[in-house]
Amino acid sequence: GLWCVLGDFNSIRHQDERVSAAQFVGPDPSISEFNSWISEMALEEVRSIGRKFTWFRPNGSAMSRLDRFLLSDEWFLQWPDSTQFVLDRDFSDHCPILLKSKNIDWGPKPFKVMDWWLKDKGFQQLVEQKWGNYHPPGWGGFVLNHKIKHLKQSIK
Repeated sequence: GLWCVLGDFNSIRHQDERVSAAQFVGPDPSISEFNSWISEMALEEVRSIGRKFTWFRPNGSAMSRLDRFLLSDEWFLQWPDSTQFVLDRDFSDHCPILLKSKNIDWGPKPFKVMDWWLKDKGFQQLVEQKWGNYHPPGWGGFVLNHKIKHLKQSIK
């Protein structure tokens, strides 16, 4: 299915995802348990950009990568450019994380006219000239549509 699992898992995937003043030496069974769970769920971790660690002890003596997005293969098929962005933390001891994908097609951006353009004499003259000098053949609605498109191209 299409799965997106995210949160504070309170576990790391690799030993280098934790730094502490009292560094634990030896295998940590929770690492293999967490990785096994990810594998059993058929999830993959998303490519990460930004800070390496997502949790920080307030006094700075420890930091870990506890928070993450885990996605299914189907998710990656639909949004192959998915990336997680680890942002700077503010008031929490955890960093916020955003999930983004470049492959979202929202369609063409809407054209906007800024209020301050209407006060500009040059803008008014441009509109009057382009509108008045363009005469597409056809009936009312068709002509209006083409005049607006022509005007939009001139303004851009």
